[in-house]
Amino acid sequence: MLKIPYRKIGTPIEKHILEKTKAFEWSTKASPSSRESFLWLPYTRTNMTKVTIGIVNRNNKELLSGLLKSIDKYKPKANHEVLVIDNDSTDGSIEMVKREHKNVIIIQNKENAGWAKAANQIIQQSRAEYILFLNEDMVVLENAIDALVYFLDQHPEVGSLSPKLLNPDGTIQV
Repeated sequence: MLKIPYRKIGTPIEKHILEKTKAFEWSTKASPSSRESFLWLPYTRTNMTKVTIGIVNRNNKELLSGLLKSIDKYKPKANHEVLVIDNDSTDGSIEMVKREHKNVIIIQNKENAGWAKAANQIIQQSRAEYILFLNEDMVVLENAIDALVYFLDQHPEVGSLSPKLLNPDGTIQV
């Protein structure tokens, strides 16, 4: 069971969970530290995609190709899906994904909806417990996604986290 404090329901991630799990149960049992109502959502980790890798693209075919190749090379061990939201690209991005990455789910917007709206589309379409947003100019390193998933599994109190961002020469971005 997933426990969400009632006062926090309403963020896109929590709406995502509510939409994906139609059955829920309210509980007003007080926790030792507070007297809040909680929403208990049933879910089974075994029948669920663990992580959605969400990418928003707009006319960045070469960068997108590099990112998708790095995901293919360092596939997470966790059950995952890759979802690309394309904001009306005209550079052949969609054709490249369809041709070279047949396992990628593509949603093609008929206009440039912007990053925020496309990110919300990823949240709405995701079937996963976790969502990892990646920009097209990133590449995935070995075990990076599995390390993030492992950390989240071990620390259920964590609501979000970010991987270490490195420059192409391996130095840390500041």
